[in-house]
Parts: sequence; structure tokens; C-alpha cells
Amino acid sequence: MKSWLFTILRNLRLNQVRGGPSKSRVVEMDDPDGGTREFEDKSSKDPLFLYLAKVKQADVRKAIEELPAVYREVIVLREFEELSYHEIAQVLDCPCGTVMSRLKRARERLKEVLQHWSIATSEAGQ
Repeated sequence: MKSWLFTILRNLRLNQVRGGPSKSRVVEMDDPDGGTREFEDKSSKDPLFLYLAKVKQADVRKAIEELPAVYREVIVLREFEELSYHEIAQVLDCPCGTVMSRLKRARERLKEVLQHWSIATSEAGQ
């Protein structure tokens, strides 16, 4: 059922993109209820920690947005929507092996981009 729904949503999005130029964006996936936590992390009250976490999150989002659509799609379905390889294959209508290779390439590209940004940031700060 879940993969069927994602297939419909994907096709709607593809139709929307084909219909005209639009800038894709990443939507917040936070719990609307503000979910309760069973334990409290002391670092969550540290303003510097909170700021650095937001910066890292923004960098990851930017890096994901820069990926080619085929890689961005599998990363979002796997890491954010937590679909299995089989479910992603059903949504994308491709073999599981293709899903795995795209994920591997997408993760490698993300790693390269984020490392490059990290090096550039540290060099700029010196």
C-alpha cells in the first residue's frame, strides 16, 4: 500500500515538473505534534550545539537538492521515508539492483559534496 501511494505521488510530481519550470524544495518532516522524548539530551539546550546542528542539517538539505533527480529520489525514499529497497524498486518501477547502485552513487556524491563544503569552510575560517 505504501509503495503504491508513493508511486502515485511520484507520478503526480513528475507531471507537475513536466508542466512547467518550478524549483524543487525540501519540506520539513518534523512531527507536527512536537512528539515527546523519553530522555533529554543535555546538548539540546546548548545554543552552540543547536546552531551547529541546524547548519549541518541545512548543508545536507542543500547537498541533496543538488543531486540529480534519480539520486535525490532514492535518497529521500530510503533515508527520509524509510522504504525498503524492494518498496523503492516498486515505486520507481526498476530492479532492486538499480535501487542499490543508485543509493551507493548518491551517498558517494553526498559525501564528496559535504566534504568539499567542510574543507572550503575550514579554509575560509583560517
